[in-house]
Amino acid sequence: MERLTWGFWWLNVVLSAGSILYQARDRYPDGTPGLIMPSGQIWIWQLIFSFVVLATGISPWNLLWLGIVSIILSIVVARVYINLMMKRRVTHL
Repeated sequence: MERLTWGFWWLNVVLSAGSILYQARDRYPDGTPGLIMPSGQIWIWQLIFSFVVLATGISPWNLLWLGIVSIILSIVVARVYINLMMKRRVTHL
């Protein structure tokens, strides 16, 4: 069971890192980097949580519910960033 548990952790790290590298090359039509949007940030948060799980020594299966937290955090952070960008654009006009 221990192999399966840490295999799940490694799978999470590899998928997160691969998705981050893929999203890093993406740009949206308005010039926004792909990592800023929620679809890119989910993987950043999940990778951060993977290393938090490793550092704290808790079960890697906690990454399942931390995936939901990743989704919520990515939406919140992306909206804050987009709102800041829009305010900056409006003041320059």
